[in-house]
Parts: sequence; C-alpha cells; structure tokens
Amino acid sequence: MITSAILDRFKFLTADSRLPVIDPLSVPALVVSWLFIGAATVGFAFTSFTLVPTHILSSFLLYAWLMLGGGLARRYGMIRIGLWLSSIATLTLVSMGSLMLITLVTAVALPFQDAALLSADDAVGFHWLALYQLFLAHPWLFDVNSGLYRLIIPLPYVVLTLLALCNQRKEAWALMFAWGICLAITVVIYPYFPAIGPYEYFHIARSDAPKALSDYPWLFDGRIASIRDHGQRVIDPLQFIGLVSFPSFHAGSSLLLAWTCLSVRWVGPVLAVLSVGMGAAALISGSHYLIDLVGGVSIALFAIWLASKLVGMTEGGAG
Repeated sequence: MITSAILDRFKFLTADSRLPVIDPLSVPALVVSWLFIGAATVGFAFTSFTLVPTHILSSFLLYAWLMLGGGLARRYGMIRIGLWLSSIATLTLVSMGSLMLITLVTAVALPFQDAALLSADDAVGFHWLALYQLFLAHPWLFDVNSGLYRLIIPLPYVVLTLLALCNQRKEAWALMFAWGICLAITVVIYPYFPAIGPYEYFHIARSDAPKALSDYPWLFDGRIASIRDHGQRVIDPLQFIGLVSFPSFHAGSSLLLAWTCLSVRWVGPVLAVLSVGMGAAALISGSHYLIDLVGGVSIALFAIWLASKLVGMTEGGAG
C-alpha cells in the first residue's frame, strides 16, 4: 500500500502523463522572440557593429537556462513553474533583441524630429512646459512620478509571476506575444522620428531639474549622434536603453500590462492602475511628448488585437 501511494503521488512523472516541452499557446510569442534575436544577429553579422560581449552573453545564457528549466518543469507536470520560467525567458530574449535592433536602426535614423512632435502636441492643446512648471511648483510630484516610471523594470516580472501562480497560460503568452509585436513596430517606426526630448529641446539644464529621475533625458542627443553621425560601432546595449522617443514603448507596455492585469481578480486591478500610472509618468521622467504616448498606446492596441486573434487560435493545445 505504501508503494502504491508513493507511485500515485508521483504519477505525473510517468511517460503517459508527460506534457509537451513547449506549450502550444506559447508558439506565437516564441516565434516573435526568435525572429527578434535572429534579425539582430544577422544585422550585427553583416554590418560593422560589434557588441561588448559581457551583457549579451550573460543574457543568452540566462535565456537558455530559463527555457531549459521551464521546458523540463512543464514536461513533468509542474505547469506553473514551467510557465513562469519560460515566459520570463521570452521576456529576456525579446528585450535584448530589441536593444540590439534599436542600436542598429539608430545608424540610419533621420534628423531629430522634435519640432514635428511638438507641433502634434500643440495641435491638441497640450503644452509640455506647462506640465513641467507644475512639477517645479510641487517638487514631490517628481518623486511620485519617478517611482511610477521605474515600474517598467519589475512590473512585467511581477505580472508574469502572478499569471503563473494563477496558471493563466493564455494570458501570459498573449502578453508576451503582444509585447514582442509592440516592440517590433516600435523599432521600425523609431528611426523616422528620433528626438532629443523636451528637456534638451527647451534647453532645460540638468541643474534646473535636480529631482528628475536620472541623466537619461540629457543623453539622447549624444548617444544617438555617436552612432548616427560619428560612427560609433562598438556597442554595449545597456548604454543605449531609452533612445526611443516616438512611439513610447513605456506607454505601450503600460497598456499591455494593464490589459493583462485586469484578468486577475483582486490584485489585478491594483496592478492595472499602477501600470497606467507608469505610462503617464513617461511625460516627465522619460522626457516624452504627448504624441509619443499616443503613438505607443496605438501600437499596443493593435498588438492586443493581434494577440487575441493568434494566441486564441492555439487555445485548444495541450495543457
């Protein structure tokens, strides 16, 4: 009886009950992530760009280990653990691929388009300087805004962890697919609308905004110009985070996260509100024009629609 009880407890390890290593629902997201890194690899292989190897190698190793662990966990019935590891691996790969591709397309970016972006804001009656003056009058707003803006780093991982705990496979892989699509469209559009951002465009010195999140708003000009105009070709991808003004992926990702969070009871709506705040915070902490946010949200809406169609098609796959 004892032997029978032990075997019954671990029956998920038997060959008949093993699940496929790859979740059928994950296929669209995995294809997008592999296309991302494939395009980036080809781009670097056939251009004069060279990557500083430290960060890129560690990211690929992390991806490999997470995917291996996720596949094995799923294979032997630990679906939640498998979902968590595999979705985080996919997020890691897409993020690294997007940084590489953004660096590549920066070399062919057009001249800065701040005047055009600012004109779009003016057309709808939005004035970035007026919002900035409000923040200067109430400095605590910088602190709140910065805290919300920083959520772009932990929040996707928190949401994926929550979805894994709830075993919401479809929602997790729909998010990852939409995330990749949103990033892909952003990479394509960005070189047509490079910008230095409001801080530099309005000649606001770093010393005039001591409570701003970081030095990033004052680095766009130099970093873009170093690649586009001065031929820098030895690249550390982590140095080029945040080059994109229009469309704002910060805003796009906030909508993707909010959309996903609403599928989770109780804590989901709270995270959705934080996600929306994260996107809105990009105006000041991310040095974005309003039209940047509109562009990012528009792309996210399309990505959500596409994810709902494509990921739903594989819903009937094995658990």
